[in-house]
Amino acid sequence: MGSPGLQPVYAECFGIEEEACLPTGMPRIDDLLNPKHIATVQATFANDHPELVSDGGGVVSTDKPAALAQPPASDEPAALAQPPASNEPAALAQPPASDEPAALAQPPGVEVSTGGADATGSTTEVKRIILFAPTFRGETSDTAFYPIDLLNLPALHAWCTTANASIVVSLHPYVTKNLTDAEGAYHSPVPPALADRIVDLSGQYNVNDLLHVADVLITDYSSVCYEFCYLGKPMLFFAPDESEYADSRGFLGNYRDLAPGKVVTSSEELLAALSSGDFEPHRADAYRAQFCGPADTHNADRVLAAVLGV
Repeated sequence: MGSPGLQPVYAECFGIEEEACLPTGMPRIDDLLNPKHIATVQATFANDHPELVSDGGGVVSTDKPAALAQPPASDEPAALAQPPASNEPAALAQPPASDEPAALAQPPGVEVSTGGADATGSTTEVKRIILFAPTFRGETSDTAFYPIDLLNLPALHAWCTTANASIVVSLHPYVTKNLTDAEGAYHSPVPPALADRIVDLSGQYNVNDLLHVADVLITDYSSVCYEFCYLGKPMLFFAPDESEYADSRGFLGNYRDLAPGKVVTSSEELLAALSSGDFEPHRADAYRAQFCGPADTHNADRVLAAVLGV
């Protein structure tokens, strides 16, 4: 597991002694923080979707995002929602505000060019990419869904146009499967009229790879926040159905206390936080300190050493 802070969580979930839960760090974090992997992911995404990266088809920075001194591991319910179920749990928090979309321009740990001239002399401006990666609703993989109408998509589209941003949607694999017909065609819940700024890439990329091209993550109760904490970039937690989710799936801890970012409960609050840059980053600092393991890319080595006794 990722860190000593997760020992009581795993011990309770699996009904074993805490001493049997070894905080070696999560091996998958080694790959997440591998500079070559990060560079490849960013370059591939820029090549696949130049329209999302800049107005002139520019390229996102391939510099390694500032990995944090004491981050989380991966797939970690760090005292969040349900445990191992499908990458799903997380904890979240509260918000502030301001009044300027530029708060997204330079998020922690991410280099974002404010623009420049390309080889032809035309200017380019790097767009902000906001990743929306919620967990699923429903009891099983066959009944999994995400109620997209929780979001005011037209208002988000209008904000993206003003802020020169795009929202990349990555729905949970269970939801993506249920939106795919027998012929293999995926039916996106995003209306075509909004698809220029709200781009549904569900099922096309590993969500952990999308973390490297995102300036901001919007999630809800998903454990994807765990990996994102390692990258030192801001998060928002969109939780308009918190009570219903707590009743149906449950949490392993107090969601509001544990969330590593600001918790918002409506599209209005979400837009206000995006516009002001009010992400409450101190929450991620506390989360990392409690739940995140080493960020030295040697977690797999520690697992092997523990298993082999070397």
